[in-house]
Amino acid sequence: MALQRRQPPPRLIHHSDRGSQYAAYEYVREEEVLICDYAHVADAVRSMRRYLEVTYNQRRLHSALGYRPPAEFEGLYLEAQCLPTPA
Repeated sequence: MALQRRQPPPRLIHHSDRGSQYAAYEYVREEEVLICDYAHVADAVRSMRRYLEVTYNQRRLHSALGYRPPAEFEGLYLEAQCLPTPA
């Protein structure tokens, strides 16, 4: 979804740390995929989209972003660069 919306430049590198901290109880109790049973793939896709758009991007605070959610951090960055905020 992020790639489609933002159309990053070629050769962009995305890093995803899949370390053991992501299996810790305190982490997984907040995470959508590990707390839900899905009857169908379509249910999982709908749920994950909702989680990413509503919870992860709009509400979940990230220490690396100054304890801001990604959408707020991106908005501040774009504002500082005088760039339009993506829809």
